[in-house]
Amino acid sequence: PFLCFLAAMPAGGLDHREGERLEAHYAAAKRQAMDWHGIAEEEWSYNLLVTRDWWMLVPRSRDSFGPIGINSMGFAGTFLLRTNEELDFVTRQANPMDILANVAIKMEK
Repeated sequence: PFLCFLAAMPAGGLDHREGERLEAHYAAAKRQAMDWHGIAEEEWSYNLLVTRDWWMLVPRSRDSFGPIGINSMGFAGTFLLRTNEELDFVTRQANPMDILANVAIKMEK
């Protein structure tokens, strides 16, 4: 339901050359998202998830939904809540994907 870029990490980890390639992939994904959606550099906001096997870049339209801030952990399946008000807000939502879709950039059909 939202724009994201996903890429595999190199088998065997990152050496200097692979690190540079990963940085180039990130830059290309960032540029593509900014161009597609008319996002200026100073407005660029995103969440980045990195594992040993893959990485995912999620451009976002805002950094919070209601009273809760959404960081990369939200896109990994964990909302970090500090108050009962935040917990009540999350439990009133239809599902967690709705929360993520409200901070991410919607996928155009």
